[in-house]
Amino acid sequence: MHISLLLMQRLHQVKNSWFAMKSCLLSPQMGTYQFRCSYIFPISQHYGVAGLRTLRKHSFHGSGHILSFWNYSLQGELSECNFIGINRNLTVSGKSFVQAFPSNLQSYLQLMRIDRPIGVWLVFLPCAWSISLAAPGGQLPDAKMLTLFALGSFFMRGAGCIINDMWDKDFDSKVARTKDRPLASGKLTRFKALCFLSIPLSISLSILLTFNMNTIILGVCSMIPCILYPLMKRVTYWPQAFLGLTQNWGILIAWSAICGYLDWPCLTLYLSSLLWTMTYDTVYSHQDKEDDTVIGVKSTAIKFGDSTKTWLMSFTGLISSGLLSTGYLCAQTWPYYVGVALFTTHLVHQIYSVDLNNPESCGQKFRSNRDLGLVFWLLIMAANLIKSDKKDAGMEDEIQDSDQMLWSH
Repeated sequence: MHISLLLMQRLHQVKNSWFAMKSCLLSPQMGTYQFRCSYIFPISQHYGVAGLRTLRKHSFHGSGHILSFWNYSLQGELSECNFIGINRNLTVSGKSFVQAFPSNLQSYLQLMRIDRPIGVWLVFLPCAWSISLAAPGGQLPDAKMLTLFALGSFFMRGAGCIINDMWDKDFDSKVARTKDRPLASGKLTRFKALCFLSIPLSISLSILLTFNMNTIILGVCSMIPCILYPLMKRVTYWPQAFLGLTQNWGILIAWSAICGYLDWPCLTLYLSSLLWTMTYDTVYSHQDKEDDTVIGVKSTAIKFGDSTKTWLMSFTGLISSGLLSTGYLCAQTWPYYVGVALFTTHLVHQIYSVDLNNPESCGQKFRSNRDLGLVFWLLIMAANLIKSDKKDAGMEDEIQDSDQMLWSH
């Protein structure tokens, strides 16, 4: 049985209450920490809500083990924790990370959506696929390149969120899900957001300048769709297509950074990922469709309406075809095709099972795409490890001989 920290907070009402810990793994679920119980710890009355205002550190002792907590908020959410003498497995949520900072900085971190890291994953994973597919046969992807693109994904996603909120301040204030964002709620002004925008953009540029000239040009060009994307929901029912165009640009940058040019495998991967983004973001946008209809914001959720699942199934077929083409062009081995099969099966199940009129269901299916992307990435790496250099060289010669190269030095 799961017991949340919120329930822990309530146990102060019963003097000498006890609870049992069954495991020591904390995990964030919908922004709330939950854990299983097996070791017995007493909770005394003085650990109550009033004490949370000033509580800096407290340890629960039992069976020779110590469980320590730091920095509670009034709601009982955990900023930092540590296990002593028992399993130290720990997962920290973005929300708790932001709350660990001084209150005057939290609005800026929320502006970058650091409290919602799912977006960073969805930007980074296509980059990781591209880096892994471009790696030489029999090798893992370059760790330095993955690190640079992870950092780039983090800061460019944050910059994109700032740009989006600057454009959408008036719209966001009228939508239930977004009305508490820093700009929409008035915690920050557009000018402060613009000044803060220089930080993630400067860091992203410094990363970009470590690559070759073709890659630098591609990276600079990515700012065009990044700036224009928020405007698309005002003029077209297909803003999700522009989001896919923007969010997966890292595929092209990563391939160019490794190979020095663009060719067909990265383009088929890019188009597949674009359609993947359209699929999960259409599901996501169903959360806001009622508010969007009222305020005049356009989306594929509104465009597709009752036919949404039919459209998304069609996208899934195209995604599968594109990923299969990418595997063929890269001379990939059988684990890659297992990954494509799992990817397609998950998307079909996701589309079939989602309740598009239930925001919670839409949000859950949207978040599941992170795990889907991670599993596919692991299988890409496995496939590349068992791919021989001869296959790689043969495919490269075939591409060059047939003039498939689109951009070279």
